[in-house]
Formats: sequence, structure tokens, C-alpha cells
Amino acid sequence: SLTAGWPVSSCNRVWHWIMAAGIIILIITGAKIRYPEIAMFLDFSLAVYIHKIVGVVVVLNGFLAFFHHLVTDEKWQFIPSPPRKFIQEIVLQVKFYTWGIFQGEDYPSPKTPKNRLNPLQKIVYLSFLNGLLMLQVITGTLMLTSDYWSTAFDTIGGMTMVNSVHAFLTWAFLCFLLLHIYMSTTGHTIFSNIKAMILGWEEVKIRDLEKEG
Repeated sequence: SLTAGWPVSSCNRVWHWIMAAGIIILIITGAKIRYPEIAMFLDFSLAVYIHKIVGVVVVLNGFLAFFHHLVTDEKWQFIPSPPRKFIQEIVLQVKFYTWGIFQGEDYPSPKTPKNRLNPLQKIVYLSFLNGLLMLQVITGTLMLTSDYWSTAFDTIGGMTMVNSVHAFLTWAFLCFLLLHIYMSTTGHTIFSNIKAMILGWEEVKIRDLEKEG
């Protein structure tokens, strides 16, 4: 039960919580915009205004995070192992999450300061940051600026098509958010990962460090 650890950078924690709060607010305001008849505490026009402002904040936050990772060693956290080894790591991680975790088995991907993400996290975060987020920004921007190029907008399906894609991506974000919250409880203790992102100190079992070393 002995633990050791290392600090979590302030940049990562600030980026994480701004992104988390932003996505939650966007989901709530987006639900009000798409379903105005829903009896929520938000006025429709206020929901639209908040949605636009928070959307810009999330985009800027994502850009700053991308730049930070690009110019620091943090980018290596997301780089997978060579293909054959990476596939083996994925298999072990899936086995752990579907069986081993319920049997008290050791975590198969010990964390280190330079490698805090397991192979599944690397896939999800890369696809989330480079896929879902980018598509959501594009579709949101298309709808926001549709009045300025209505003719061209209609050629790609108009508001109905773009809005449907935007809504689908919102459901994907919601699924990611719920899964992310659950996975955050699978650390050294139920709240250790959450504490790390709040207090700035990540704890791991010493035996995991010894295994990695």
C-alpha cells in the first residue's frame, strides 16, 4: 500500500478543468438550443449566447494546450509504442479493464512521469483531441457563420445536415465524459486520479514503479 509520486503540471490541470467545465456547459446549453421546449433553468437566447462564448473559450483552450504539448516534452505522453508492442499493451489493458480489475490484479501499464497514459488512453485522447473536438468545432463554426455563405452552406446539406452531425458528436462527447469519469476511479484509490488533477500530486504504488524500473 506504500505509494510514491510526482507533481502534475499546473498547465495540464488548468487545461483539463477548463475543458471539462466547457464541455459540460456546452452540452447543457446545446440541449436547450436543440430542444427549446425542455423546461430548463436557461432562457433560450441566454443559452445561445453562453454556448457561443464558451465554445470560443474551449477552442482557445484547446489551441493553447496543443501549443504547450507541441513545444514541451508532454507530447511524448501521447505517442504510442511500436505497433507490435502497442497491440500487446492494448490486449493486456483490455483484459485488465474487463476482468483483472475485478480480481484485484496489478495494473498492467505502470505509470511514470514520462509515460502516464496507458495505451487505450493514448488512442482515446488522440482521437478525442484530433477527431471529435476538431469536427465539433468545424460544425459549430459552420452553423454560427451560415448566414454569411448561405448558398454554399446549402450545398453541403444545410442546417439540417450540419446540425445532425453536431448533435451526434455531442452524444459522443457525453459518452466520453461518462467513461472518463468512471475510468478516473480506477487508479491507486477511487479518488487518487481526481486528487492528482486538483492538488497537483499523482500517487502510484511503489511496486508499480519497481515493476516499470
